[in-house]
Amino acid sequence: MPGRTILIGDVHGCLRELEALLAELRPAKTDTVWFLGDLVDRGPDSAGVVRRVRALGAGLVLGNHDEKHVRYRRHLARRAAEPDYRIPMTPSEHFLEVHRTLSEEDVAWLGQAPVVVRLSEAWVLVHGGLMPGRPLGRPLRPLNLRYLHRRTGRALSLEEANASPADAIHWSDRWRGPWRVAYGHDAQPEVVSRRLTLGIDTGVVYGGKLTAAVLESLEKDAQPRLVQVKAERAWHEHPRWAGED
Repeated sequence: MPGRTILIGDVHGCLRELEALLAELRPAKTDTVWFLGDLVDRGPDSAGVVRRVRALGAGLVLGNHDEKHVRYRRHLARRAAEPDYRIPMTPSEHFLEVHRTLSEEDVAWLGQAPVVVRLSEAWVLVHGGLMPGRPLGRPLRPLNLRYLHRRTGRALSLEEANASPADAIHWSDRWRGPWRVAYGHDAQPEVVSRRLTLGIDTGVVYGGKLTAAVLESLEKDAQPRLVQVKAERAWHEHPRWAGED
């Protein structure tokens, strides 16, 4: 008998909350578990989260924070081979602290994560979002997409959206399918459920909750059951509940 499909939102290094959520979920061997990106950064134990997810045998949709560490490790490797190579990134001290805890195997595993996952004819997984009207095989900025220009539909950076919020609209407000899309990235106090999209980043690292959406089937009309655990504490200050994560 087919098992459940379990989707888990952004963990951001919050290993204790992840363990509490897994204790609630009790994944079976017949279940399929997918994390929707951003396992790392901001919380207390990024390496512990990566290794726990690896040991679980779960799938990962690549998040923008995960990708930064993959990219930085590649730059380090190039500089080791070319001493004059200048790394085109200016990482924060926190980023460097996290990066030093990640093994080569951890980073290689993160680097194998797909950007978009098509679970079924009905369901697609992504970290940030999908551009309405663009073919699934040609996603634009799926790692960090959040806002579109209200009139033109152009993807906006967070800085552009913050500078002119009246011109910004969330990509999910314009999504018309054909797939249902589950995503993370955009931390909100509660799950954002629309007819064809499901946002499950509920900001555990900001003192919110860690959320799992449990699907008993992958049909388009499947209704996910939500399982949540509260954060033990906030590890990072959120500038606003729709802001930068």
